[in-house]
Amino acid sequence: MNKKVAIHFMSFYFTDVIFMVVDRLHEVTKHPFRIIVGDNLSENSPIIREKLRDYVEQGKISTAYFFDNNSRYNRMEMYKNEPKPDYYIGSDQDALVEDNQDGCWLTDFVEMLESDNNVGITGFSAKNGWGSRSGQKRPFHQTSGQKWKMYPPKKRNGHGLPFNGHLMTYKTEFMDEFRKTGKMYSDGNIQRFIANLGYASARYDKSSVYNVSSIKRGFSVDGMDIAVEHGYKKLRASFRHVRRKSGNFEIIRSDG
Repeated sequence: MNKKVAIHFMSFYFTDVIFMVVDRLHEVTKHPFRIIVGDNLSENSPIIREKLRDYVEQGKISTAYFFDNNSRYNRMEMYKNEPKPDYYIGSDQDALVEDNQDGCWLTDFVEMLESDNNVGITGFSAKNGWGSRSGQKRPFHQTSGQKWKMYPPKKRNGHGLPFNGHLMTYKTEFMDEFRKTGKMYSDGNIQRFIANLGYASARYDKSSVYNVSSIKRGFSVDGMDIAVEHGYKKLRASFRHVRRKSGNFEIIRSDG
C-alpha cells in the first residue's frame, strides 16, 4: 500500500530517549516512513542536537528542527514547513514500540484507516502510564489476541481518551483542519477534534509501546534497564510556563 507517512516528534531534555525510539522504529517498521524531529530548547539541547545531526547524516531522521525556545506550538511550525504526506503521525518522544510482533504496526495502521471510513485516528495502547490497556496508571504485562479496540466518536475529557500521544496516526487533511483552529497541538486536543468530526478511534492492541518518560521518572516496567532522571519530575511541573508562541529555528535536512 503506497501511502506516504511522516512521523513527527518533539525532543526535549532527555539525551537518549528520542534515539532509542527512532532506532526501534527502524528495526520493527516495514512500511516506508519519514521521521521529522523538532528539538525544544533545554539545558541538554547541545548534546541532543549534535546527535540529531548525526542521525540526519545517517538518514535515520529526514529533517531536524532546532528551536530557540520551548513552546507547545513548535510542532505546528514544523508541520507547516514540511511536505504533506498522506498520513501524519504526531507522537510523544518517548513511545518505544515493543519488539515482539509479526508483521508491521504501521501497515496495520494504514490498512485500518484505508479500509474503514468511520475511523479517523489510530494509536497504540501502552504498557505503562495513564493510557495503559489494563487501566489508569497500572502497567500492562500481557498482549491480548485482539488487534483493535474501537471507540465510537463522543465527547472526550481528561483520561477518557482512547490513548495518549503514542504514534497517533490520521490523514493529513485532519491536521490541516486542526491548524485552522489555532489550538495548541496535544494528544487530547487532536483526539477530541477528530471525535467531534464524527470519526471513531481505533486503539492498537496487537502490540504496545513503553512510555519511556515514565520509566525515566522511576516507574519501572518489565525490568527495563533505563537510567532514572530524578530531576525530570520537577522539570515537568514547570511545563505550564512554556511560551505559547512558536520560536525561530534552524533546519537540518538529509540529502536522501
